[in-house]
Amino acid sequence: MAKNSFKRKVILINPKFQLKISGYFAILSIINIGIFYGCIRYFFSIFTKMGAEVGLPKNHVYFMFVEDQVMAMNIVFGVTSFITISFLMFAGVYISHKVAGPLYRLNKCMREMANGEMDISEINFRNGDFFQELADGFNLFIKRKND
Repeated sequence: MAKNSFKRKVILINPKFQLKISGYFAILSIINIGIFYGCIRYFFSIFTKMGAEVGLPKNHVYFMFVEDQVMAMNIVFGVTSFITISFLMFAGVYISHKVAGPLYRLNKCMREMANGEMDISEINFRNGDFFQELADGFNLFIKRKND
């Protein structure tokens, strides 16, 4: 019988760090969205002021059109804001996973070596992980220590 080769992938290797990074991404996206929303509302207020300055009555179709556009923009902005924040929080977890994974692996190997549980000759990180140079430096250290 063949051994099941499925290996469960842990997304939150270091939850505190990864959720913090994801939170920063969310805060930055909210700030960015707020700035754009404020700019667009400002331009709609200019359109409203222009209508009032030319003497249009408050119930003129122009003002109803501007108000309809503001409402449509609010809906579009709400939906796109939700999508953007969700995407950037996912990106924060994904990117932080590429940082936390190598650091977790290196820390685990060093602790196992310090406790005499493991005699390691080389450490490797997954393709696409950040800090590949840490593995190179660690491997050079182990090689020189064993020589």
